[in-house]
Amino acid sequence: MLEVGINRKVRFVFKEDTDYITAMRRFPPNTVPEMQIEIPLQRWLRFLETENALREQVQELFRGNNVEAKLHLGGLLYLTLSSRYNCIQFRQHFITLNEGKVKASKYGVSMNFLEYYYFLLHVAEFSNRIGRLIDLVPCYARRGHNNKCLECFPVVPGVDPE
Repeated sequence: MLEVGINRKVRFVFKEDTDYITAMRRFPPNTVPEMQIEIPLQRWLRFLETENALREQVQELFRGNNVEAKLHLGGLLYLTLSSRYNCIQFRQHFITLNEGKVKASKYGVSMNFLEYYYFLLHVAEFSNRIGRLIDLVPCYARRGHNNKCLECFPVVPGVDPE
């Protein structure tokens, strides 16, 4: 089992017998229950590819600019950054039935900027220790990939990902 602990509250855990990383936020006893989300290795690989774009967005936010970034990691999993909340989130989304819009669900883990900074210090080492990441081929690079792939294009045309 590999684990990156940003502090006692936020943890990223990989167990050898699984194909996903569990991100979790623990709260003090007798308070809000633990929040967690499972990130498949394919989507973790996508996170590693988009991480530089997120760093640029964080720098824009620190310059005082208004930032609303939503980076697609696959399926309906997004990495979001918002000036309104001053945090970075791995958040599962859903498509509303009536409006057909992509909305954030309550499932996910958020980090403030200090937690995210510590996370970035360990993410490369953590990822390098997961041997299976080397063998993964991104979905979009696979043979026969097209624009109907639900992993890369979970939203039907005309639906606005808010």
